[in-house]
Amino acid sequence: MGKATARCAALILTAGMLIAGCSDGGGDEKPAAATAPALNCQDPVQAILCGDVTPVGPPTATPAPPNGPAPANMPPGCNEPTVSPQVWFSVCGQTGPAPGEEPDAPEGPRPLGQAVLTTGSNGSGTLELAPTTVVYSTGQDTGTVPNKDGYVTVTVKLTNKGAVTARDSDFWSYVAPDGEALDIGIIIVPRGFDGGSTIQPGTFQWGSQSWDIRNDQKGGVLVYKDGTDVLYKWQLPAVDTGPQVAEVKKGF
Repeated sequence: MGKATARCAALILTAGMLIAGCSDGGGDEKPAAATAPALNCQDPVQAILCGDVTPVGPPTATPAPPNGPAPANMPPGCNEPTVSPQVWFSVCGQTGPAPGEEPDAPEGPRPLGQAVLTTGSNGSGTLELAPTTVVYSTGQDTGTVPNKDGYVTVTVKLTNKGAVTARDSDFWSYVAPDGEALDIGIIIVPRGFDGGSTIQPGTFQWGSQSWDIRNDQKGGVLVYKDGTDVLYKWQLPAVDTGPQVAEVKKGF
């Protein structure tokens, strides 16, 4: 017989499993066949190793919601915080954020005064927007006659937090408690709150938005759509509120 040699065949599989076949026989002996357990190609991780990067869940599987766990009909492991982006987008769904990512904007309105970071007009620059004050007027103090019962005016502080010039998208709307959406504002601008054009990095301006409303439409929701079509909302009180109330009334 020829000189005995050790022949080993190693196969590395997922989850760190090592299956090896070895032979200590002579040159005429054949190495023992390596017996590897079959991959579970329905597992979201092992499916990648199977060469199948298409979703392996049920045909009706839906993507994960923006701020919640993966739906029950997703493949196992889709809601694990350690799942890789490759596995998430190839197995768990093409839309919706991977685990641990936050939505750009909450579903519910923010309180008056809370600032948000937004993308500037045409997707350029970063603006921090903070609606600070809401004032309701009859029109007598503005020298104009409203079509309805009066006006609602909201002041907004716009701060450029980026490295390039930016401006707001000018897509503001007011949604009344009865659900009526008032997309087109009116030209009532209190002195000192006429900003909102091009804002230089590291600076801020004060702007304002106004709408013609009925008395029963006070206390609506302020809505802003930024340069990437993300919506931000603020719940407005039904009475004059905020640190600039007197300043706004004086500026009319």
